Amino acid sequence: GELADTFTRTGGDIASVLRTLFLSERFVTEGVSSGKVKTPLELIASAARATGAEVVGPGLARATQDLGMPLYMCQPPTGYDEGAETWLSPGSLLARAEFATRFASGRLPGIRLKPGVSDEASLVVQLAGPEFQKQ
Repeated sequence: GELADTFTRTGGDIASVLRTLFLSERFVTEGVSSGKVKTPLELIASAARATGAEVVGPGLARATQDLGMPLYMCQPPTGYDEGAETWLSPGSLLARAEFATRFASGRLPGIRLKPGVSDEASLVVQLAGPEFQKQ
């Protein structure tokens, strides 16, 4: 697809991939910026589940923190907000794309990918793409 082509053409430049995503007609017409999206914890858990990755330690707690949702650190007693506006800012989208890149390349502490899960470019696009972000 268009995002995978941009990723490959630019040597994995995340800013270029995000620019392609934000300027694509699909981004607007599918309503990615509204509705229910995965929280960082849901995103990480679904990425591990979707790829059959093995969790090998506490490193994923750092990933949730990097994505803006440190475990057990929510200030209000009602828990973290689940609205799309909380999790889909330009900065958080960049953090999600960086998470996808680190996950897909096997450089995310706490995750061990099974050999042959997918090629890196396709997996990054899948994990950072709008379809994977929505619930």
